[in-house]
Amino acid sequence: GGPVLDRRTQRLVDWNTELLMQLLKQVVARRFAVSGRRTQPDALWEMAQNVGEGHMPVEEVVEIIQLPDFDERAIRQVDPDTVILSPEVAAQCRSYVGRLASMYRDNPFHNFEHASHVTMSVSKLLSRIVAPEINKDLLGEGAIQEMI
Repeated sequence: GGPVLDRRTQRLVDWNTELLMQLLKQVVARRFAVSGRRTQPDALWEMAQNVGEGHMPVEEVVEIIQLPDFDERAIRQVDPDTVILSPEVAAQCRSYVGRLASMYRDNPFHNFEHASHVTMSVSKLLSRIVAPEINKDLLGEGAIQEMI
């Protein structure tokens, strides 16, 4: 098992784990939605091979990774809520967040609770800026306060 955490910290671990799992589902959904679109794995593989042989990965500045343009239709093609992550992934996420929580010192301000509040605020802010209609249910008003 993982570290032994008090009830309050465990609730924050649960919340942070759920947020992490939702974000992972969005990543998986996005990958499903854009599969078949143009990617450049060959260029990245060639760069990795060159590094392994002692060469410089890129002799001059070139754009190797092209980020896709935002395509609202692609996001809506696969609903992240339909993505099922394995129990092993959930256990790894929970263990990871639990270990992070256990590494925080018992400071009055910079502690795991504060980090969770910052995480909630940034997640909510980014969901409103990037795609307000997509993530509206991920974070509710006062989600952290309700859990504490």
